[in-house]
Amino acid sequence: MDDVQYQAVLAFESLGIGLLVHPSRFGDAIDALGGRKNEKFARFNLLIGLSGDGLPRTLRNSTGCVSAFNLVIACKTCYDNTKMANILHQLMINQGVYSTSPASPYQLVQLLNAISGYADKLIPVQYFTDLSHEVLSRLTISTELPGLLSDLDPKPAAGILTAIFTAIQNQQIDRITLNDCVGGIWLATVLLWLDPTTIQISLRGESIYGDNNRRLCLSFSSAKDGESWVIHEWKAEKNVSALIVPATNNSSN
Repeated sequence: MDDVQYQAVLAFESLGIGLLVHPSRFGDAIDALGGRKNEKFARFNLLIGLSGDGLPRTLRNSTGCVSAFNLVIACKTCYDNTKMANILHQLMINQGVYSTSPASPYQLVQLLNAISGYADKLIPVQYFTDLSHEVLSRLTISTELPGLLSDLDPKPAAGILTAIFTAIQNQQIDRITLNDCVGGIWLATVLLWLDPTTIQISLRGESIYGDNNRRLCLSFSSAKDGESWVIHEWKAEKNVSALIVPATNNSSN
């Protein structure tokens, strides 16, 4: 077995262990990974020393891998495999996965190329389309929220996701609020896919999806501090922390 290539699978699993994904997403993801044979899967199996159904079976039998696979599904609304590999790689660095299970972007691209056909079956394009229509229909002019429909560069995308995932995992926090608009529809789509029961999406204080009891609230608004998402954590209705996360490479440190 090629340990270097197998590192991509180990890193993928380690990343997924740190994600909170709604149980309803697991069934479809596991079914997708158990579908018809995929030629790219077969080639990747050879690289890492597996045969036949080895790779998809390994992925679908691991909770961490299935969780990470769901993140891939959600991200594919806006990103190709190369950019997505860079996002995953940066997430691994940010969350400390890289220090114990290192994998290069190239190794992750190989893995993503192998599983891409299976993820394609579940890409939440309709989420993205419906959210776009709903928000744009409520704006006075389409440019009122600049960058709303755009994607984010991999490093800022990973930075924002890291901040959100870290806040969600902190059970001492009662509510998490996010405010900005750059890459907003993509970000909302990702969070909706991972757990539709946790998130509220609003525009100018008016709810578009979910209610005020949701733990995570994403509010679309024009950036006031240079294209950055502002993340507030609340405990007992008091703001206990605020984090400004750049939405562009230009605004990063």
